[in-house]
Amino acid sequence: MNPNSVIFAGPLFRQGGDFILDQVKDVIRRRALEKSGSDARLQISNLGSDAAALGAAILITQQVLENLYREKTGVHARA
Repeated sequence: MNPNSVIFAGPLFRQGGDFILDQVKDVIRRRALEKSGSDARLQISNLGSDAAALGAAILITQQVLENLYREKTGVHARA
């Protein structure tokens, strides 16, 4: 896996903030392939306890909009 960004959440990151994130970045720099480790953007979520609900809502919204698009255009297969 080579993600473009990784977003951390939860009480550990809310309390530890930049200190914990700096530790994670250090481990990634030491263990990941050079390009993968330097290209990934690491950040702490500011959504708090609503993050999971917002993520689920976005996934459902995307699915509904895709279905409406397919119905309107006659496109039935994902590209």
